Amino acid sequence: MQRATTLLRTAAPLRTLTTSAARQQVLRPIAVAGPVRSRAAGWQLQTIQQQQWSTRSLVNDAGAYKKNKDATYEEIAPIAKQPTDEVLLIDVREPDEVMLGSIPSSVNLPLSNFEKALDMDDSDFLRAYGFRKPGKDQKMIFYCKAGVRAGSAAGLAKDKGWKNVRNYPGSYDEWEAKQKKH
Repeated sequence: MQRATTLLRTAAPLRTLTTSAARQQVLRPIAVAGPVRSRAAGWQLQTIQQQQWSTRSLVNDAGAYKKNKDATYEEIAPIAKQPTDEVLLIDVREPDEVMLGSIPSSVNLPLSNFEKALDMDDSDFLRAYGFRKPGKDQKMIFYCKAGVRAGSAAGLAKDKGWKNVRNYPGSYDEWEAKQKKH
């Protein structure tokens, strides 16, 4: 029998195993002070669905979109880590600003082209911006550097008929500051 130490078990990488499309499980190392009887001993199963339920439910909550509730860092973080087709994170800064850094999984649609872009047909939009034009019911969260342009973009999108639009007022400045802390 082998003895597992805390240092060795916690330094092990995370392993992922998928049991179905709706439920992904992550094996996370835990400390084991006693003997290890099998390869799987000492690993604790945690479902991502359970870990992130409260945060994801806020981002996907239709009421938050209808009430024009602003998005928070805590709501954006899971989308950045694990993108979903349900919510589109849109950076409205200019391309030269985006080159300095952006929130992972976001797409760029500069505010300077925003109104024109929303009037484009789907194929022209895809060619110009590299992602599909959002449908009128698509959930979208806008951000920029400090939140001002994102608020303008959210207002323009609503005026053009998009229903599920939110602003992330902390925007990239807040994202970057909180990422440095973690």
